[in-house]
Amino acid sequence: MIKIDKKYCPENHLCPTKRICPVGAIKQVAFEAPTVDQAKCTDCGKCIRTCRVFKKA
Repeated sequence: MIKIDKKYCPENHLCPTKRICPVGAIKQVAFEAPTVDQAKCTDCGKCIRTCRVFKKA
């Protein structure tokens, strides 16, 4: 399971990690912090390696 550590997310830009996710599990509304759709997430770890906001839960 991947979670977002919001204290590290500036929430003022489009999340660049969104396009890295191979299954489209990362969602974002406007410039808010991204969220992870756990039903879609395959725990590949690409988001974790790309941005410190993403953590293994």
